[in-house]
Amino acid sequence: MIERAKVAVVGVGNTISALVQGIALYRSTGSLAGIRRPVLDGLGVGDIDFVAAFAVSPDKIGTDLAEAIFLPPNNFPRLAGELPLSGVAVQRGLTDATEVERVAGQFAGAEVVLYAAPSGRPETARAYAEAALRGERRSSTPHPMRWRATGSGWIGTQRLGCPCWVTTWPASSAHQ
Repeated sequence: MIERAKVAVVGVGNTISALVQGIALYRSTGSLAGIRRPVLDGLGVGDIDFVAAFAVSPDKIGTDLAEAIFLPPNNFPRLAGELPLSGVAVQRGLTDATEVERVAGQFAGAEVVLYAAPSGRPETARAYAEAALRGERRSSTPHPMRWRATGSGWIGTQRLGCPCWVTTWPASSAHQ
């Protein structure tokens, strides 16, 4: 069984702000406020490590994930004081399907890709899924995680024949 989940996030909007802050709050206080399932399939809230983040907002690119989640247009409230830096710099996301190879290398090492970019862009979601799968193939160690596909517009193991957990999250088109 895997002890920690290495997560890459696509989109650095309010959804990811809530997730990053909730995990940080749990780690610093042990608080389970707002957490419906503190343990899922043996993984706890504190077992999630962010390893990559992608956005298209120029203000967020190059910024640490723990700082980028508070930049406009995000407006999710702060759950606590200052967050420790994550060590994950937000990278420029895909602007079209021709950039899949560039992003694929940045997915190497991620076990989970959480797609939280604005909905209504199925071709972009598919391009990120392809990049994640190519990144997985480049990884020096295959990941022992039980892979699943969830959410709307998903792409998963049964359809592509290789391990990947790519999930979409309903997101407002106003936040990226």
